[in-house]
Amino acid sequence: MKIIQGTVLMFCFLSLSILTQSCALPRIAQNSFKFENLSIDRHYEEGIHQLKWVEPGINLREVRMNWKLSFKNYLWGYNWHCNDNHFWLLDPQGNLFDINVKTGNILFHYTSQAWKKILAQDNDKLFILEEHNDGSYQIQAYQYKHKRILWTKSLESQKKPILDCHIVDGILYIANSNDVVFAIRIQDGTELWRFHAQGELRSDLFLTNNILFFTCKDSSCYAIDRFNGEILWDRQDLYVPIDTLPSELQLAVSTDEIIGYFGNHYEPFRTVKRDTGKILWEYPYSSADVFPYIVPPLKKDDQSSSTLDKPDWIISSFGQPFVAKNTLVLPFYANFQNNIHVVHPRSKELLWKSEKVSFCYRTFDDNILIGRYSYEKNPDTFVIEKFEPETGELIWSYIALDDATNTENFEYSESTIIEQYLLLTDKTRNIVLLNLQQGEVVWGYSSPIYSGFKNLSVCNNLFFVEQPETNSIYCFSIND
Repeated sequence: MKIIQGTVLMFCFLSLSILTQSCALPRIAQNSFKFENLSIDRHYEEGIHQLKWVEPGINLREVRMNWKLSFKNYLWGYNWHCNDNHFWLLDPQGNLFDINVKTGNILFHYTSQAWKKILAQDNDKLFILEEHNDGSYQIQAYQYKHKRILWTKSLESQKKPILDCHIVDGILYIANSNDVVFAIRIQDGTELWRFHAQGELRSDLFLTNNILFFTCKDSSCYAIDRFNGEILWDRQDLYVPIDTLPSELQLAVSTDEIIGYFGNHYEPFRTVKRDTGKILWEYPYSSADVFPYIVPPLKKDDQSSSTLDKPDWIISSFGQPFVAKNTLVLPFYANFQNNIHVVHPRSKELLWKSEKVSFCYRTFDDNILIGRYSYEKNPDTFVIEKFEPETGELIWSYIALDDATNTENFEYSESTIIEQYLLLTDKTRNIVLLNLQQGEVVWGYSSPIYSGFKNLSVCNNLFFVEQPETNSIYCFSIND
């Protein structure tokens, strides 16, 4: 009898197992078509010796091409997010793919037609923006380890939300475009608090020292406590918070840290006390008696701009400032060219400046890197220079195009910093890696197809670049 019962139980177990597998197989087969629109080409190349304007033999061991992801359709509408060994790809149809950055293996994960953008990642969770036909927006927490949606949170907005978000200590801070900032616990989607501003948000959220800053359409700037959403201060200035100076750069008359602000066109750069919002100084002017370098928009009761005495040059807009050692670097646009002024953070004293700047970065060793055209030598000569921030002393200079290229109209289109390197693309078909310690090109790649690269993206020692004309994304890794 026991033998018969055991046989029956075994038969039932096997039947259930077969039935489960039979239910799973159609799902796998049903999703197989999703790979038809994308394919991986694994080159594993250590550089291509096609660049005519760099020294031979440099493409040895610095960089490796992991793979090239090709699409049958246009790249427009695709969204991706990289973390560790995962390259998450979300296509316009809402299909989510996981690509191993080392091997190029493609794994299909999930489909949701409402998914529009990957916002962030934390541990084993992806946070994805949903857009529905009625114009509403939601956030979904997708746990990719178990291929399941943990929770969904409505952003309560019929307008496209501000997509900038921060995850700190297990809390997601995000805002909609109406007037609400949310604090959401990422473990279960619980709303911890919400803050209602007085107008539509017009900036990303800026988080520093447990304080959230943002600006609104009505020219209000808010500072709120990230733990409880209570307002600390607000002011009627349309300035976007951009960076916090380190604590060692305190004002001589204060122990408070300071926040740097830059606003819309025609507004000065300002620093304020972090905890009170009190203005400490403005640049380039600090008194209404001194006519600014910046020409303000005229109001109805203002005199005509033609009657105002104007300086030789004016600032039309500021860029993204940054801190390097004991200096504050202010990029701005004036007289149809980009410039930088390096100023003292306490006194706003101008230490040194540079004109006709194409890009400007803080390097890994806390110096300043500048790329510019050297018009005094040759209009086609592009120079990359590294400076000591406090003195403006030149550390090294690299002339990228000094009688060494046959390429016409060569121009750098994009650049970024990756570890101790400068990564550059041009508008033809080249990618270049420059060592920031010595100022030497250590690697270069030129596509076999005469087509430019764009949309650089960096993740740890990896970098990705698009080639729109071929509908491809390249993945490179810098060898350890």
